[in-house]
Amino acid sequence: LLADYGEMLPGAYVPDLSAAGLTLVHAESRPRNDNLLLVGYVGSRGCKVSLLVAPAGSGLGEALADHVEGLRLAYTWRSASLRYVILAEGMDGARFRLIAETVRRTSRQHRPADQQTRVALKTSRAESRPCLA
Repeated sequence: LLADYGEMLPGAYVPDLSAAGLTLVHAESRPRNDNLLLVGYVGSRGCKVSLLVAPAGSGLGEALADHVEGLRLAYTWRSASLRYVILAEGMDGARFRLIAETVRRTSRQHRPADQQTRVALKTSRAESRPCLA
């Protein structure tokens, strides 16, 4: 999907996660209701990842905060004036943490992941089990 995410939600950064075996398949903006950007990725081994971006409220830090409930995994963080939430279900925890750290870093830098990170994402995918979605 080609889109200008900055126009959908000013300041938002949506990364390319193809190195992690994830393809961007959905992008939706809801500026009138809650000023929310929703992005969906899918993988070839049953993985689904959702990324939500919205204006940041108070109390949310810049560091990754994890929220785990069984097979449901989520991380939240703030980057400038935006809050990010990344979600997955049934994904290998270490792999999802690396993806979340990558998205956090790229959301702060507004640049694609570096070569070392892309290699780590590919390796993580190759060494992890398929998702249990």
